[in-house]
Amino acid sequence: MFDSATTLQNNSVRMSLALTWCMLLLLPIALPVSLILYPQYATIKTPLYFFIILFSCLLLLMLRFILRREFFKVIGLMVLIMPSILVAVPFIRSDIEPYISSRAASEYMVKKADLDSVILCSKPFVRGIRYYTDREVAALGNNVFSPHPIPFLDSDEKVKDFLNTQKVTYCVIKKTDLRDIERIIKQRFNLVILKTIGNEYVVTIQPVRK
Repeated sequence: MFDSATTLQNNSVRMSLALTWCMLLLLPIALPVSLILYPQYATIKTPLYFFIILFSCLLLLMLRFILRREFFKVIGLMVLIMPSILVAVPFIRSDIEPYISSRAASEYMVKKADLDSVILCSKPFVRGIRYYTDREVAALGNNVFSPHPIPFLDSDEKVKDFLNTQKVTYCVIKKTDLRDIERIIKQRFNLVILKTIGNEYVVTIQPVRK
């Protein structure tokens, strides 16, 4: 009876660890695919592949221990997963920081344009654009966090009114906001995509003068 209960318990633990292993396996599979889908992140390819190899070695060891029912060793390797991620961070930090902080988009606009107007941003990019360009910004959508002394354009009419106040509006927006703006402006404004940096679209919008 006790042997049966122990066997059942071991099988349950083994199944749980196997499911966890399968979930962890998605990471080294997803990362190379993401580089194919988003080639703009190619600069981090070498350190990312190093991390994938390191992580895959851990997964192979985990699989071996799961098959041999050495569960404590599996748990020990799981503890090493976070340090393995931390090891990779210093190698990719300098490469990925411009993308996640909007620094690259800001530097592009500062070099290419005379920014004498308010920059329109998607909400995730507001702080970075404001910091790196030192220009006034406006945000698309509702202010759902805390009060900020910047305009929040939460309706189609507010967007159109804002765009009409400037000869040229520079924008740093994500793809979904770009689609919304294209819908809103229709034939009344000219929109030009200047550059795509990660998930940030740098565009200009000008009213059509009759």
